[in-house]
Amino acid sequence: MSELTLKVSEQLEERLRAQARQRGVSVADYARKVLETSLGDAEAVSPEAAAWRALTQEERHGRATTTCGSMAYLGGSVDDFLRRKQ
Repeated sequence: MSELTLKVSEQLEERLRAQARQRGVSVADYARKVLETSLGDAEAVSPEAAAWRALTQEERHGRATTTCGSMAYLGGSVDDFLRRKQ
């Protein structure tokens, strides 16, 4: 594994430290995970996909639950929706 030195603002360093602490990992491990997630393997990854992958399972669940709740007013099934749209 190679070593890479980055210069970041104090604010970014603190954000990295806070996120690493929240996840119980070192700053280096968290920064590596963010870079790996952001860059993907060999494919282009959208910023939205990278952000989603960087979330913990609990954070993903919370966001999905919030989104489902915000759509509750729609009612009906997908089939009902598609019939109305045609």
